[in-house]
Amino acid sequence: MKIRTAFIGHRDIFNLKLSDKLNKAIREEIEHGCLYFSMGTRGDFDKMALSECRKLRREYKNICIEVVITSLNTIKKASYKR
Repeated sequence: MKIRTAFIGHRDIFNLKLSDKLNKAIREEIEHGCLYFSMGTRGDFDKMALSECRKLRREYKNICIEVVITSLNTIKKASYKR
């Protein structure tokens, strides 16, 4: 069975110390067997989750990071840029 962790959060983050807590939580998930992490693209929390997963992937090479497009508007903007 694949264990997967998904990050769902707010657009704005007012607690700058949250990244340390998030890093610790991700590390705990990895130590409990989670190898798959998913997050969106819309806000500060999504960006922070992606950043912390990327940092930890340097240490834990086998984790997979999936970025999920969370809005039709995001898809439309990406297609206009082509």
